[in-house]
Amino acid sequence: MKNKHLQNTKACGPVSLSGPAFAESRVGDSAAGLASLLTAWYHKAKRDLPWRDTTDPYTILVSELMLQQTQVGTVIPYFQRFMARFPTVQALAAADLQEVLRLWAGLGYYRRARHLHNAAKYVVTSYNGVFPSTVAGLLELPGVGRYTAGAVASIAFGQAEPVVDGNVMRVLARVTNLDANISLTQTKRNLWELAARHVPAAAPGDYNQALMELGATVCRPRNPQCPLCPVGRICGAFAHGTQNVLPIKSAKAKPATVHRRVFVLRHQDRVLLVQRPKGCTWEELWEFPAWPGAKAPGRAEITRELGAGLGLQVTLVRRAGRVEHQLTHRSLAYEVYCGQVTGPVATVRLPPCESGTYVAHRWVRPGALDHLPVARMTHKIAAVALAQE
Repeated sequence: MKNKHLQNTKACGPVSLSGPAFAESRVGDSAAGLASLLTAWYHKAKRDLPWRDTTDPYTILVSELMLQQTQVGTVIPYFQRFMARFPTVQALAAADLQEVLRLWAGLGYYRRARHLHNAAKYVVTSYNGVFPSTVAGLLELPGVGRYTAGAVASIAFGQAEPVVDGNVMRVLARVTNLDANISLTQTKRNLWELAARHVPAAAPGDYNQALMELGATVCRPRNPQCPLCPVGRICGAFAHGTQNVLPIKSAKAKPATVHRRVFVLRHQDRVLLVQRPKGCTWEELWEFPAWPGAKAPGRAEITRELGAGLGLQVTLVRRAGRVEHQLTHRSLAYEVYCGQVTGPVATVRLPPCESGTYVAHRWVRPGALDHLPVARMTHKIAAVALAQE
């Protein structure tokens, strides 16, 4: 895949990937230049983050899983609360999953929390609470892939292992002036090989963190700060003015919009929550009951629908507003309805949801949402529904 901005370049022009081994532009075959420049810069310019300056593998694992697809500024308060409650791998392994999910609530991508919880239990039961120090051993842990294993192995144990995430791919693609689609499996494989060749034997964790730090703060996706870059003099993209068009990657498809109707049902001073089943988005989290569809039925139809779906007598139904929420691969649009339950509430029929059937219900005071594992979407819905009361 060629980019029109990368045509007609001269010597040291864009790199074309045609196999496992490929030229490295101005970087050359030596790891020393890139590693020394990056590591020296990192020691001076690195951000003061709560998971830095430690070699504790548990702390590093927690931070790495939280940072996946999430910005640093968002992660910091979650990380601090999580570590205060679960300071050791033994504490996390012994915890109830609902409490783990509660502390993760709002951070998104909840599968990470489950993987982390299962990984902690695996370390305690299979390794007597001592983390494996090799990539092969770390890959045995639930939810730990090649990147996370490399990060823990290099930062915690000083292993000369590479890491390749979005930031690292962008840095390497620009330094090598890479004219190849980084979304392709073969290109990613070649970037892993390139990263592995450049990991220094001394302080590999600092080098890997420097690569990620450079991508996050200087070699940014848009408007990279090239005058501030410590590797500018060996950067192929900077030499050829291609830093604003690299890296090349496939365009993302526009996410589809999923429409639902959600019901905030009050009985006296409590509202109804239902628990999602396993194996779906937001599994085992609590939410207000929801039905698929964008149709806005009349009040009588909604009352009949709630009676049939939940087995409750509901009156005074009103539309409270609309809530939208963006996920990675889809957009959610919720029409929010409020209702008053006037009949018995001892028995609630659990209706189907889009991925199965709700598995439990509970009546809670609205303020209790802060103490339960609920997604950010549920807080948005509550804010719309309860603001008018």
